[in-house]
Amino acid sequence: MTNYLLQQEKETLLEKYILVSIGTGTSYFLVSRNNFTRLFGSGIGGGIFMGLGYLLSGKSDYNELVQLSQIGNHKNSDVLVNDIYTSTESPLERNLTAANFGKVQQANEATSADYLASLTQLIGESTILLASQAAMANQTDKIVFTGSTLSYNKPLKKVLSEFQAMLPYEPIFLDNGPYVGAIGAFLS
Repeated sequence: MTNYLLQQEKETLLEKYILVSIGTGTSYFLVSRNNFTRLFGSGIGGGIFMGLGYLLSGKSDYNELVQLSQIGNHKNSDVLVNDIYTSTESPLERNLTAANFGKVQQANEATSADYLASLTQLIGESTILLASQAAMANQTDKIVFTGSTLSYNKPLKKVLSEFQAMLPYEPIFLDNGPYVGAIGAFLS
């Protein structure tokens, strides 16, 4: 059904791409025009966002968690390469995450919003690393993201898009991507 949405929304049909469906967990598929194969899955997705989001903030509403994530700054909670190589030449991009939540044990002024931004960063980074590896292994640079966890989630979409300078991929987000399963059931 992703092919149907690509035609409807982007007016294109891709020869081959990686489909990343981010729901409670995340599934990764190789899709061609007439075939698809599930490659693997991960427990990192909306379930961890809601569960850890609640533990970090005491909030259980998805939209509220997303809003807090959007105003937070993961740099107040995550250890960055820049934090490790403070005065020396860094062998890596200085803004990369060296350790998600690595500053939590330090006496810093991180807020619940900062922790939620860190959680979003962890989910996005893990997802794009797995997706880009699948894309490289299957010789495509197109990655289509769908699933309910992307619904109104600008912070996650931002993380999923920000590694294009380092990894060869083109992220594609579908407006109706959160509903791909329901659309598929309807069209069947």
